[in-house]
Amino acid sequence: MTAGRDRRDSRWDRPSTNGENLIRSQSKSPFESRWVPPAQSSYKHQASEKTLVHSRRTLNNAKHYRDYRKPTGVLSISNSPYMKGCQTIEELIRLASHRDLSPQHLSAFWSRIPQLLNMIRHRNHCHTSKQEHQQLKTNLKSILDDTIKQVDQFGSADITGAALGMAKIVTYFHNRSKNAILRRQHESLFKDIVFDHKFKARQDLFQLFATHSASLLPGFDVRCLANLAYAYALIERSPVLYDGTTLLDRISRYATEKSESFEPQGISNMVWAYATLGATHSHLFEKFANAVSQRNLDTFEPLHLANIVWAYSAVGKPISPLFNKVAATVVVRDLSLFSPQNLSNILLAYARTAQSSPCLFNKVAYDIITRDLKFFNPQDLCNTLWAYAKAKQSNPALFKKFADAVISSNLNPSFNNQNLANIVWAYATIGDHNHTLFEKVANAITNRDLDTFDHQNLSNTAWAFATAKIYHSRLFDVISDAAISLTCEFNAQSIAILLWAYAAIGRVDQRLFSSFVPTVAATMQDFQCQDLANIAWSYAISNVAAPDLFDCGFITALLNREHEFIDAQLRQLHQWQLWQLELGSATKLPSSLRQRCYEAFVFARVRPSVFQDDVIDVLTSIGLRPKEEVIMPSGYRMDACVIVKGENVAVEVDGPFHFTGCLPNGHTILKRRQVRCIDGAMVVSVPYWEWEALGNIRPRMQEYLSRKRGMTQATE
Repeated sequence: MTAGRDRRDSRWDRPSTNGENLIRSQSKSPFESRWVPPAQSSYKHQASEKTLVHSRRTLNNAKHYRDYRKPTGVLSISNSPYMKGCQTIEELIRLASHRDLSPQHLSAFWSRIPQLLNMIRHRNHCHTSKQEHQQLKTNLKSILDDTIKQVDQFGSADITGAALGMAKIVTYFHNRSKNAILRRQHESLFKDIVFDHKFKARQDLFQLFATHSASLLPGFDVRCLANLAYAYALIERSPVLYDGTTLLDRISRYATEKSESFEPQGISNMVWAYATLGATHSHLFEKFANAVSQRNLDTFEPLHLANIVWAYSAVGKPISPLFNKVAATVVVRDLSLFSPQNLSNILLAYARTAQSSPCLFNKVAYDIITRDLKFFNPQDLCNTLWAYAKAKQSNPALFKKFADAVISSNLNPSFNNQNLANIVWAYATIGDHNHTLFEKVANAITNRDLDTFDHQNLSNTAWAFATAKIYHSRLFDVISDAAISLTCEFNAQSIAILLWAYAAIGRVDQRLFSSFVPTVAATMQDFQCQDLANIAWSYAISNVAAPDLFDCGFITALLNREHEFIDAQLRQLHQWQLWQLELGSATKLPSSLRQRCYEAFVFARVRPSVFQDDVIDVLTSIGLRPKEEVIMPSGYRMDACVIVKGENVAVEVDGPFHFTGCLPNGHTILKRRQVRCIDGAMVVSVPYWEWEALGNIRPRMQEYLSRKRGMTQATE
């Protein structure tokens, strides 16, 4: 069974189910597709903003302007510092509303607002009365009207500044829309001015900016080009122009011509914007990749490096020279200068593009192990775990530290549904089956409203627990209930993952399997080889007859991919064919495919254990004559067969891999049932924990086997 899909964030997994969340997110396993990412999440990879740095510097000189009120009149460009000296949004609006503002000053006004919004958290905010608030809103509306009226007079810097400022306002409130403090005043101030009741940017306003910008693009410098693209990426809009092209198409044309002139921040913002909007302009990405590869990256800040590789991975352009150079730069840098988000985004990029860089992963792991994880938010933590698991970079010390941090956090609400699914996905994928961690996550999920889980989160969570062989009854109950209510929303891959998980762990849920029959039948054409084999195998274990599903349409789907099935999938299809015999069904695999399935099943590699040798030896000592590795007519290979009182008895030496805890897993359930039904043999199981309890004392072993289904002294 291959690893499940996960989704890191909604940007690129929009990385998966087995994906991928994150970003149902990202090596394409049968359980992974490009994360419709990995679900996800409102997480954004944000580019650096020099304006914010500048705003912090102006605070040092702000006191000089605090009580200043300039007389009414035209505000000249030389007086713009007075606007920057405003310390609150209210002060800024009052100042601007008493003046006739030029395009430059309107641009400066909208640019200043997001700076002041970001400073609210650092200072006490004085509330205004209802009457004052209404007057401020009226004044703000008037300033917006002036902006719209004068837009034809805006230059490249003016239009970019206004668009970027408004985009940042929209993003600020969209990302903080659930914060009660911010909802009280400023939210209502800007509502219906630059965004609607759903915190979405006003389409008419930004379409106006796009239309005017398009005519000015030939005169845009590289900074304006990058900032304009960045502004529209923030609001997740790619405006279509009058000729049918998009604004990004136009920007790309001029940006590629000037790619060598972009500063590190401009490159970072540009490729981030195109990746965020899913604009895969190959020529643009190739030109910027060449530009970065030929530069000395010492001038690139950690955020620039992180955003660049994130962008290239998000659009599926793993240009090796670029990734190799960035990796070589990061491994020699002081990683203490990289934020948790920088590190997690870099790791994500390399993991989902399969760019091998063990040195990078090893150095980052060592750095994280020495850090205090309280500075990692849930998204950074989950993305980092996902990246190491996806890249198959096992680091026990790192995973232990993250596990301890997750367990001690009690998985508070800051861990969203996708975070929880991705955590267990990562640990299951890497093979670190931390029972305490899985138990914590299971309890957290069962205490939540699963109506908020999407199909990808449900299937990935079930896959992780099944892969880790950790059965949590209540968890599988609630996932089943939630999945049944969402059957129509599941895609082919999510269905295959979910049903495989229930079958593999031995959870025979007939209501779940029956509910999915119509959906599976309707999406049959979308199933890949692994999906088809898993669906067939899962229904065979559940023993839910589905003639409407397994008909000629299913056989046709198999034949369309007949030569693509690998041995593991052929073995699953053989067990499905045996199930059809159990049911007395006339549905059969074509003879050529049926023979391939049988041969793959019979000639599978066998590895006898010391445990098996011990059981055979004791069976012989009590007078039985066991035949070892017996191939039954069905094709199943039994550890031993003996004749007891004239009856054929198949002895199965069941090690840990045959169980989930102390319960038989799906493979064991199916084998016992089919050997009994098709081969007509009684199956006697010797579980490993019962054998170990005998303490290797031979008389006790002999007595134990003698009592198993009456296997006393017997003759053939």
